[in-house]
Amino acid sequence: MPFHLSHPDERDAIISNGIEADAEGYIDVFTDNMVANTIARDQLFLDRYDVFWITPTGITAELEPNLECGITSPYQFRIRQSRVAEQFLRLMGEHEVVFDRPTAWDYFYWKRVGFLNEDVNDQFRILRDFRANRISAEQANAHFAEITKRVNARLQVRRRVKLSRK
Repeated sequence: MPFHLSHPDERDAIISNGIEADAEGYIDVFTDNMVANTIARDQLFLDRYDVFWITPTGITAELEPNLECGITSPYQFRIRQSRVAEQFLRLMGEHEVVFDRPTAWDYFYWKRVGFLNEDVNDQFRILRDFRANRISAEQANAHFAEITKRVNARLQVRRRVKLSRK
């Protein structure tokens, strides 16, 4: 099920005229709402965003993988299509970007690289403290380094246990 993300200022134009392709002739879509906040926050640098669902009949081209999207690439695609007409779009809602706490995607992604929920929560606590000017960039980096050391030590123990079982 493809979705399209845009700034709320574009909502009326999209509702009236549909989604227009970019200069290269593509429309960007994603297939799991779990990554919407990360796309808005880390790729489009938005504070708020709209999500539109594109009905299957509104897509006339193949979904092409968009491999330039970093950690959310498995869920992001491009459609070589000049336009998705407005009758094939459903506004799912306007959302505020979550900056101050982990989302389901953050937990999912960081777990894949060995972080526990506690580690992810600590990272976001550090980011909140940094954004509120309670700690400096140097202090934040030092805290992040401690989390990374903790995760790496835990992963080393897991590797040793796996090797000892062989």
